[in-house]
Amino acid sequence: MVYASSIHAVGMYPKTEAIDINVPHRPDTFYGLAKCFAENLGRMYWEKRGLESVCMRILSCAQVTNPRAVGSWLSYDDLVRLVQRAIDTPITGFSIVYGVSDNDRAPVDNSGARHLGFRPKDNAEKFAEVIYSNSAPLDPKKSEHYLHGGPFAGIPLGESALTALNLNKSDAGKSNK
Repeated sequence: MVYASSIHAVGMYPKTEAIDINVPHRPDTFYGLAKCFAENLGRMYWEKRGLESVCMRILSCAQVTNPRAVGSWLSYDDLVRLVQRAIDTPITGFSIVYGVSDNDRAPVDNSGARHLGFRPKDNAEKFAEVIYSNSAPLDPKKSEHYLHGGPFAGIPLGESALTALNLNKSDAGKSNK
């Protein structure tokens, strides 16, 4: 099984902490909590039934439009490569991997997932100069800047991310390479 999990399963970790695939869950929203449950379900099915699964904690697979995305971006081409490796690898057992391109500023350590043979090729650094020159300085006191979950980490429990962040559902699928 290949499952699209999310960075939001561990979104409350500060970006100053090096997190790898083995850190305990620290969800930032109910959405992240649901991803934790699904990851645990995958582990249980592996341990009880031998059903292999790869849980891909995708950081962001959308346009690089802000400083956070310069580190968290997963290009569509790298996403396809990751899914192919998750399917084609002869033995995966239960695996958690980060879905992130080969970004110079990637905030996670994905080395524990090398057994899949996934080697991302794209790098969001090509967007960095424009993004940083058009963005206000980051504030280390704002959760959206210092936590892995970004703006989602600061949303009060029970409040919708779409409402709190003024996100339009029709904008969610737009991307760039």
